[in-house]
Amino acid sequence: MRVFRGDLRHDVDRLAFGPGVRLAASAVRSNQVDVWDAVTGIQADAWSARGCEVTDLGFLPTGQVLVCVTGHPLQVIDPEAERYGLIFPGAESKSLDSAVLVATGGDRVFVLHAQRRPFVGDFTLAAWKPVAGGKYKVEWQVGIDQTVAGIAASEHGLVAVATQSTSRWRSRVRSDLILYDAATGVERAKITERAITWGRADRLRFFPDGERVLALASGIVHVWETARGNHLGQFPARLGSELLTDVAVHPSGKVLFTSGEDHRARLWDATTFTELTAWEWSIEKLHSIAVSADGALAAVGGETGRIVVWDLDL
Repeated sequence: MRVFRGDLRHDVDRLAFGPGVRLAASAVRSNQVDVWDAVTGIQADAWSARGCEVTDLGFLPTGQVLVCVTGHPLQVIDPEAERYGLIFPGAESKSLDSAVLVATGGDRVFVLHAQRRPFVGDFTLAAWKPVAGGKYKVEWQVGIDQTVAGIAASEHGLVAVATQSTSRWRSRVRSDLILYDAATGVERAKITERAITWGRADRLRFFPDGERVLALASGIVHVWETARGNHLGQFPARLGSELLTDVAVHPSGKVLFTSGEDHRARLWDATTFTELTAWEWSIEKLHSIAVSADGALAAVGGETGRIVVWDLDL
């Protein structure tokens, strides 16, 4: 077990593993992104959004870090070259200026762009595909006129978007999970759940085989099958006062990881949704969790910028 603490001084609410053992972390309140070697604990880079809010992050297969910053096109950090810049030019359309959420699947990058305030108002979901010179170009885009809580992309040709709409008199809330074809942007399915209320930027994840998708909504993890939209289950069965804050899927698809306000990271069976084990460290509440692509490492982000990385033996 290793504890990292870099330039972040607030709750670490975004974690992502990239190629190899690279780990990126951000804290919205500090507008900072730190990049680490998850094995040695050496900090490879630290990047500041200069007063803007960092809302999401991810990795390109090349190891570059993708950063969503409110009011700006998608930013790219290249720790190897110590270079920052744009390979996703927002000048192609004003609707692509403000990147809010990002997901990667195959060689495509899927970005949710806000036309108004982040997470409120109209959005554009754009698929960016690599072109010559290391740049990316928009392959397709679709408009979304509902509140958006999260996006995810699978390696099997699907993109999921969690949306929410309220009736005219605010008496009814409808939550939808919309599945798009990753190559064309055509809507493949829509799963409607009136009993679920998405929160602000809730977590959305695909299983490795693309046959199931899960969402963390209001502290509860829900799982659906993508082919028919059937709700397969949820956990925990009883919700206490301290909620789950993030969820990650192991590359095997057999187990799930969660972080929680009760200071614990937990391991769950992905079929029965029963708890298998739990870990606890002295870093107070946990706000984010991630698992490396090879399934060998896991990491959690806590309060005051602290990150715990540990080895998995599953």
